[in-house]
Amino acid sequence: MEKRNQEQRVAIKFCAKLGETASETYAKIVKVYGDSALSRAQVFRWHKEFKEGPESVEDEARSGRPQRICSTGANRKSSLLSPSTRKIAKTSQQGAPRHRS
Repeated sequence: MEKRNQEQRVAIKFCAKLGETASETYAKIVKVYGDSALSRAQVFRWHKEFKEGPESVEDEARSGRPQRICSTGANRKSSLLSPSTRKIAKTSQQGAPRHRS
C-alpha cells in the first residue's frame, strides 16, 4: 500500500474516533492533501469501516493477479521472442503468394 494512502487512513480513523462525520473528515483530507487526497468514496468507505470497528488501516488480503512477476520468467519469455523470431512470425502471417490452378 502506498504510504500516503496509509497516512490518510490514519487521519480518517482519528476523525472517526473523534465522532466527526464522513463529510467533515473528507473536507479535512482534501484541505491537507489537495490533489493527492483519497476520493470521496474512499474516505466515506474507510470512515464507515472505522466507525463499525475494524482497527487496521491496511488493505485486506485479496486474491488476484500479483503486482510483480518473477524477473526470470519475464526474461525467459522475452528471449523466446527475439527480434528475428518476431520478423519471421510477421512475414508468415502475411502469407506466401498463392498459385492458381
